[in-house]
Amino acid sequence: MEEVRDGITASVVDQANLPAVWGEVSELLAPACERSQGQDTIQTLRASLMQGREGLFVVQDGDDIIGAVTYQATDYDTGLRLLDINYAGGVAMGTQMPAVIDMFHTLKSALMCDRVRITGRKGWVRYMKQFGFKSTHYSVEME
Repeated sequence: MEEVRDGITASVVDQANLPAVWGEVSELLAPACERSQGQDTIQTLRASLMQGREGLFVVQDGDDIIGAVTYQATDYDTGLRLLDINYAGGVAMGTQMPAVIDMFHTLKSALMCDRVRITGRKGWVRYMKQFGFKSTHYSVEME
């Protein structure tokens, strides 16, 4: 799967091709893993991707990878199916977001999901409103 917008390409990375892009991708996703409150490390995220529990797409400007996003479909007993966006990282967000949003729509359709859900910092909530996302939940934790 691939989406192209304004010269920026978003494409799904097949598990077999993950080793070829992992060096660049891990640098982009590591900060998100570090903020995951112990849910993942970059190593556990790689294992999840290699085992097919999550998917990955990259965003490229020419040959340069400028973004990486992980996703998975989550099914609920009610029949609801969500495309969950778990980790994202990159540079030049304004430049890559049109292709990223197009890829969200493509994955949502291909995976037969009802909605797209992003889990992230509050700054993402503010930023993603311009693309039609709305706040539905906040998460807090205590040890």
